[in-house]
Amino acid sequence: MIAVTSRARLLAGAALGLGFTTFAAQPALAACTYAGGTYTCTGTTTTTDTVFVFPGPGTDRTITFPAGPASNASIDVDPGAIVNGFGLAITTPGVLGPDLHVINDGTIQVNVGNTPTTGGSSAALSIVSAGTNLTYAGTGDIFNLGTGDGLFASTGDDGSITVNLGGSVSSVTGDAVDLEVNGTSGNISLTTTAGETIRAGNTDTGLEADIFNAANAGTITIVNNAAIGGTVVNTMSDGINATTAGTGAVSVTTFDVICRRSVRAGVYDCGR
Repeated sequence: MIAVTSRARLLAGAALGLGFTTFAAQPALAACTYAGGTYTCTGTTTTTDTVFVFPGPGTDRTITFPAGPASNASIDVDPGAIVNGFGLAITTPGVLGPDLHVINDGTIQVNVGNTPTTGGSSAALSIVSAGTNLTYAGTGDIFNLGTGDGLFASTGDDGSITVNLGGSVSSVTGDAVDLEVNGTSGNISLTTTAGETIRAGNTDTGLEADIFNAANAGTITIVNNAAIGGTVVNTMSDGINATTAGTGAVSVTTFDVICRRSVRAGVYDCGR
């Protein structure tokens, strides 16, 4: 186990000998459906780089919820479901509501050659709010085989981000996971799962978490149980990078393999 407190940056540079399955482009066999504040995806859906307008067709990458009072909105990818093409995104301009939630028990993927432009980022899964709370959970996987991060989440005002990754995440051109809090308060919590893999692209980061506002006293907490490595040997820059411009504590604990060339404070080999 490696435990790092305060500012933490673990540099990584080796590809792991651990594999996972991605899915080739397939015709849309199903479509996501909207009801009661939830965008639900079942079967196989190939999304387009467009924004959902009710009632559908439900092959849109992005669903945007208007600002409102305290409330909840969500994306739910069912077990066994595959959402490829341009992946998925959920956004809101709200600061009071709605909070945004994603439960992924399937696979979310950007296909080779695609670069999403809607949804606030080019990530395979993008969760973006002006200032509400964001959560992610589930046992599913996220793959970006095109251009962009694997998972990107960003909020401002007093919003917090909580991510519990039960599956693997990878990007061939960007960070595997990139979490950003831009407001005057708000925390970041990120946990990964043993037996899963986190892979980032050339010169990119496995797990990135940042608080950018100097007035923010929020904390960053990362507990990594997954194996982290680059998609190409000795090209990934950072295994874990957690930084704050504010006054809150930064805590990183890692229980599994991070292959890295060096760390800012001290030297570690690959392994527990």
